[in-house]
Amino acid sequence: MRDYSSRSTPPTAQQVERQHAALERLYMPAMPPLWLFALIGRVVQRWRERRAIKALLKRDDHILCDLGHSRARLRQRLHEPGPHDARLRDHAARSGP
Repeated sequence: MRDYSSRSTPPTAQQVERQHAALERLYMPAMPPLWLFALIGRVVQRWRERRAIKALLKRDDHILCDLGHSRARLRQRLHEPGPHDARLRDHAARSGP
């Protein structure tokens, strides 16, 4: 004779729904912060530009002239604030000391 007392009852529809909801919460991928990736991309791009300008500034004036650059314009570009720098400056001005 079989022992049927150890058999569990089948789950109700509500229990099944709760299990599915728990699994969906567990496996649902989070949305990455796209604004952060864009910001990092801009910062890296500005860093690369500044590194290239610094490499050009190490060259002789005659070579810079041959390449179509002037030392004064390169220094000006090196010290120009990027779009991110301008936003930080505006934010600091609004927030005050």
